[in-house]
Order: sequence, then structure tokens, then C-alpha cells
Amino acid sequence: MRAGISKLVAESLILVLGVMLVIMAFTPAGTYIFGILGMTPSTSPNYKLKIVNVNPYDDSYPGYSSYGPALAVYVVNEGDRPIPRTTIKDDNPGTCWYTGGPLVRWPVMVRNETGLYGNRDLWTTCAKTVGGDDVSPDLDPGEMWAIYYPGMAQDPNEMFTVMVIGPGAVKSIYVYVPP
Repeated sequence: MRAGISKLVAESLILVLGVMLVIMAFTPAGTYIFGILGMTPSTSPNYKLKIVNVNPYDDSYPGYSSYGPALAVYVVNEGDRPIPRTTIKDDNPGTCWYTGGPLVRWPVMVRNETGLYGNRDLWTTCAKTVGGDDVSPDLDPGEMWAIYYPGMAQDPNEMFTVMVIGPGAVKSIYVYVPP
């Protein structure tokens, strides 16, 4: 006699499990169970960030004399909630000495023909409110910021892709095509 379960028991078990799955999928009880599973809370807020323009070689921003040319990325909050300028709770909201705008901690990635690059200083970069008030240090709904990334300037005659990553893993991607 062999040890183990018989073929008949195994097939019966598979049949019973299959019938249970079908019943769960097509009955109100199954709909309720799958609905509960689909309502698990998200750990990241639902921010909406959009890159609307890029200046690949900004040599006229206020910090140029100290840091050289920068990649300027223009972002807009298209959502209905403010996007925090940083995720660090103990951080002093402070202002950037050369733009007067908020200090932000939003990494940027650039892919050009030579590779993929991230800003070397992931800690702090400067933003400036464009066409609006600078009342809060957060990116308010509808507000636009110019974010300057010194040392990340690109050749304005070459195509590249930019990705900005904000709080809550919100990200926006923009493809720069030379004029």
C-alpha cells in the first residue's frame, strides 16, 4: 500500500475548491468579499503633479553666479490638495537665499543619449513660485513652481526625458524635444 492521498480524493478536493471559487465570484457574498479586499487604504496620498515646461540650460536664474547653469523644471499642482515641499517633518520650511521661494526636496532624473542621471544633491534645491503668491511653502492647487537643479543643465539641442519625484511617490515625466 502506498502512502499519500488517493487520486479520487485529490480530484474531489480540486472540484470542491473550484465550485467554491465560482460561487464566490458570481454571488453577492463573493462581490462583498472582493469589494472589501479592493478597499484597502492607500499609504500614499493621491497628489497630481504635472511638468508643463523645461528650460534645459537656465543661465539667468538667481543662483547662476554661485552654481552655474541649471535645469529648470516648471511643475503645476493639478490636484485639489497642496503638495508638501518636503516629507521631512522636522525640517525648517525656510526660504531659498537666491530665489526667495521654498526649499524643496524633490529628486529629478534625466535620461539623455549618454545615460540616466539623478541630481547629485538629493537634499535640497530651490523653487520659485511663477505667476502666483508665495504664501505657503507647499505647492498649492493650480500653483506653478520653477524648480532649479544646478549641475543638471542639458544641451538644448538634444532630446531628453525628465522625471520629477515628489512626496508620496508622486511623479511626473516630460520629454523635451529641441525647437
